[in-house]
Amino acid sequence: MKQVRRGVFETNSSSTHTLTIVSKEKYDQWNRGELVFSAYAKPKFVKPEENMPNHWNEDEMEYKSFDEYWEELEYETFEIEHTTESGDEIVAFGYYGYNG
Repeated sequence: MKQVRRGVFETNSSSTHTLTIVSKEKYDQWNRGELVFSAYAKPKFVKPEENMPNHWNEDEMEYKSFDEYWEELEYETFEIEHTTESGDEIVAFGYYGYNG
C-alpha cells in the first residue's frame, strides 16, 4: 500500500469508524435533549432552537438528537464512560463497521 500523506493512518479498507470524546456533562445534556450534535467535519454540540427541524442544517452540518444519532446508524456502536487521572469524567462514543 502506498502512503499518500505523512503522519496519517490510511487503509484501503471499506470500513467506517468514528470516535468522539466529550465531557460526561455535555454527553448527559445531549441525552436529556438540551443539546443536539453534529459529527460532520468538526464534532459540535449546540442548543436546539424551538423551530429547529429534526435534521437542522447549518453550513452542511446535520444536527441530531441523542435518539436520532443512535437509531439511524447501520453500524456497531459503542459508548464508554471513563474518569481520567485528573478526575475529569468523559464519554467516548461512536460507531464502526463495514459499509459495503
